[in-house]
Amino acid sequence: QLSSLYSLIDDYSKALSSLDISRIAKLDLKESEYLRLIGWLRHGNVPYKAAEILYKKIQSKEIQSSEKNLNYLGDLYYEAKAYDKAIKSYTQAAKIDNNGKIYYKIAQISMSQYKYQAVIENIKLSLKFENKEKLGDKYLLLGKTYYELKKSSQAKKAFENARKYKKSEKMANAWLKYIRF
Repeated sequence: QLSSLYSLIDDYSKALSSLDISRIAKLDLKESEYLRLIGWLRHGNVPYKAAEILYKKIQSKEIQSSEKNLNYLGDLYYEAKAYDKAIKSYTQAAKIDNNGKIYYKIAQISMSQYKYQAVIENIKLSLKFENKEKLGDKYLLLGKTYYELKKSSQAKKAFENARKYKKSEKMANAWLKYIRF
């Protein structure tokens, strides 16, 4: 109750400090109440604890294993820098709805981990299932990945696709100029 009062006055640090997280995680709460608790933890900059509670509640089926909740779980793990767990959650979420935006998130994380094959696979899935959003950025990422794999003809093709979009045209042209040498 004290936690709820603190949250009403937007003092989230006190709201979190008044919670006994381990005991609350064992309570029989409604899905919306767990999600509110997880949101407080996220807002209080405790994403890993929030992710672990969400993960356990999805596993125990107290929270629905939906695309939205799995994407949220991935976001929490990503914020906590638990990238492998984030990718696992994002992959599960993307498969439920063939969500191209989530495949693009996976590709971006994979690039930061130098997992180039995963970048290519997820960019291709993103392009397959996604609407026209961020196409230039996706082709730029694909081109950079092919460049790192020393596949210059495929990199060139990706950069040529990227320069068709105003937002990525300048960067794509710079890359095309760079790889000519």
